[in-house]
Amino acid sequence: MHTLLVMGGGFTMLLLSVLIGLQLGHLSCSLLTFVPIWFAVASFNMWVGVNKVGYAVTGEISIFLLIFTLPSLMAFVIW
Repeated sequence: MHTLLVMGGGFTMLLLSVLIGLQLGHLSCSLLTFVPIWFAVASFNMWVGVNKVGYAVTGEISIFLLIFTLPSLMAFVIW
């Protein structure tokens, strides 16, 4: 459930990034800015899972890849 919420946050952040980019007239810049910011958010989520919750790194890396890849792939499709 937490994974779906975090991914939903990623898609919401992507939508906001697209809207801001369209408003400013720089869609490609906003999408290319989204990816490293989303990487930092997904990395922080992984860090919390490993250090605070106690999940194994090997288990969290697959969740990290899922959480990071789907919104980022969508950003590159829109780009």
